[in-house]
Amino acid sequence: EQWDEFVATKHFESGGQTCLTCHDPHKRVIWDGDGITKACESCHTAQAALINHEGTQTCIECHMPYAAKSGAQQGESGYQGDIRSHLMKITVKDESMFTEDGSNVRDDADRPASLGLEYSCLGCHNADPNDSTPDKTLADVLANAEDMHHEKETNLAVEGSNAVPGSFRLYQNYPNPFNPNTNITFDLNQAQEVYLAVYDLLGQEVAVLTNGLLPAGSHVVNWDGISKNGEQMNSGVYLAKLITENQTQSVKMILMK
Repeated sequence: EQWDEFVATKHFESGGQTCLTCHDPHKRVIWDGDGITKACESCHTAQAALINHEGTQTCIECHMPYAAKSGAQQGESGYQGDIRSHLMKITVKDESMFTEDGSNVRDDADRPASLGLEYSCLGCHNADPNDSTPDKTLADVLANAEDMHHEKETNLAVEGSNAVPGSFRLYQNYPNPFNPNTNITFDLNQAQEVYLAVYDLLGQEVAVLTNGLLPAGSHVVNWDGISKNGEQMNSGVYLAKLITENQTQSVKMILMK
């Protein structure tokens, strides 16, 4: 089934890719196997760096959701299976990805073979009482999905604004990708202890940018790509993580030399 989906994608049709592009055929993927040899971020660096989504989700959470028809229902939506789709392309519409009789994925002039928001988004935001993921409706995710990889305006001119924001928020760093400096902006809706640090993709802390009590307002912190040991970090993807007593948010950053 994965191959049938993959041959309908641009990765195969115009990219000349095969299963071996990303997989080691002698190693498993399931049960935390190490059969993946190349991740989406290797090619789609700009999209990976700019994701307007809270948390540390990777590309495959949305572009390769669990969508196989053999999967079991999870939560109230039922839009989660147990095998990841290999369609990858997401069509941002409120219509089903399947034909009217539900037997096949649509693949026509009006809608090429692609994932629908019911799987890409509602597979996680599915009113499951056993997780803490925010519940969303199809209308909710439709309103946000179109701008998921588009730059949003942030005010980088203020070091600490007196205006009190309405919520706690960590913005996408800018510029991104960057070399060697980037600004990280965040909002605090109340004075609180803040810990802002940079991590590599292995979860190792590489730099501490802020650690202490900050007033309510908008704040900007600059990172120059230097580790806490005084070393210049290598090119790669890093996480900026903002931690308070009650909340944690993170964004992906790309250092590109």
